[in-house]
Amino acid sequence: MSTENRTAVPAAGKCTQGGAGGARPLVGDATRTLALPQAPYGDAVHTALLAQDLQPDVLEAGLRVPRPTHPELFLRLVWLPGHPALDAPAGTGVTVAWSHVTGWVAHDTDGRSVLLDLDVIAAPGLVAAAVRHITARGVDGAARVPHSTGRWKAAHHLDVALSNFEDGAESWF
Repeated sequence: MSTENRTAVPAAGKCTQGGAGGARPLVGDATRTLALPQAPYGDAVHTALLAQDLQPDVLEAGLRVPRPTHPELFLRLVWLPGHPALDAPAGTGVTVAWSHVTGWVAHDTDGRSVLLDLDVIAAPGLVAAAVRHITARGVDGAARVPHSTGRWKAAHHLDVALSNFEDGAESWF
């Protein structure tokens, strides 16, 4: 009987090991070091939208550079024309977008837009309620979306990540 000398093959997939000794990072630490730190917030908003039966056709998270020294993190949620969640006033399609610079805004394919009166890191349920209002009444009706206060329960992690992003913005280029 022979024995073979085999080298262990590392497991494939996403590695969650980190730090000395292979300790896993805490969720908060992982959130603060993501390349796109708004991704967990986008996930939370998406979950709130699903609970309201408002699945968007498109959900994007990314980084855009409108000016070379001012990169901007964003989320973009799109309901295309004919989406079952859109009522007549919003039937031509709606986009709801978030930026760490400007907060939440909604616009339609006719060029109308409105800045939503929400905290920059509003509770996902409040964002879903505003989207429900917009999909029922259109962007013109969004001007009457009630002011809502309340922040996402993990907003402090995103605040730290955004501050770190702003402090190191020039290192992205």
